[in-house]
Amino acid sequence: MRPQAMVVGTLIAAVCAVTACSSTSSTSPGTGAGSGGNSTTITGSTTTTGGAYGTGGNYFWSPDPDTVASGAAVTFAIGSVPHSVHFISVPAGATTPDSVALTSNSSAMRTLTTPGTYTIECFNHHFTGTIVVK
Repeated sequence: MRPQAMVVGTLIAAVCAVTACSSTSSTSPGTGAGSGGNSTTITGSTTTTGGAYGTGGNYFWSPDPDTVASGAAVTFAIGSVPHSVHFISVPAGATTPDSVALTSNSSAMRTLTTPGTYTIECFNHHFTGTIVVK
């Protein structure tokens, strides 16, 4: 195979890989799995709404928004699709909880003590969710 053909083939493969990892952001409260809830377990979607993975579907946190009591231990349940949890905004005076690394088929807990609105994001798929602590 000629070197130019190898370079072109590698570039095409890279573009396809990046395109397959993209999905439409779901940033407004109530989109995706429902219109919110009061649960101490937040689940990262294992399927997309509006299309299969890589074809423009939306990943989401469920419930979103979620309302929990101050001091609640919130469990992030991640199924077969790998997601990460990063706190991208927290209420004034709150300590930013540790992120949850990209993972699948697992869960992680974070305790939220400062009342206010926390915004989380999966950095892998660029979708956000909202947790309101009362």
